[in-house]
Amino acid sequence: MAAPDYSIVLPEAGDPPTQPDVVKVFAKEDAGVSQLFALASDGTVTQLTPGSASFPRPSVAGDAVVAVSNIVPGTQVIAANANRRGLMIGNCAGGRTIYLRLGATAATASQYAVALAPGATYELPFPTYTGAIQALASGGGASVLVQELT
Repeated sequence: MAAPDYSIVLPEAGDPPTQPDVVKVFAKEDAGVSQLFALASDGTVTQLTPGSASFPRPSVAGDAVVAVSNIVPGTQVIAANANRRGLMIGNCAGGRTIYLRLGATAATASQYAVALAPGATYELPFPTYTGAIQALASGGGASVLVQELT
């Protein structure tokens, strides 16, 4: 028995969203039958059927890259933004680790969520965290590049 053909059709970039963003497509097998499901950003789960399923591309209104320099204890890398759809942080501090902490509390070398090695980039997973992000650099005075998608 041939596997059913599941295809995903994406509208052209810039088209207004017609439904929530799909954040994950996953398969489930029940009694030897495979089924595909889509998890949307609003928490709904939809079973995909053979043929075609249409998912809009996330729209992006802003995508500026901002340098945050001279990171010292208590430096906020980016403020909370309820409209955030994605975020990338790049460590451009030669030889220094950047410690990132989600929330309003300052990052420390023992209280952090992500340790960003020199030259590394961190991309927030989906669904995207929309709160503030704090940073601390080992050795001080380092900088990061931040790109927020809204």
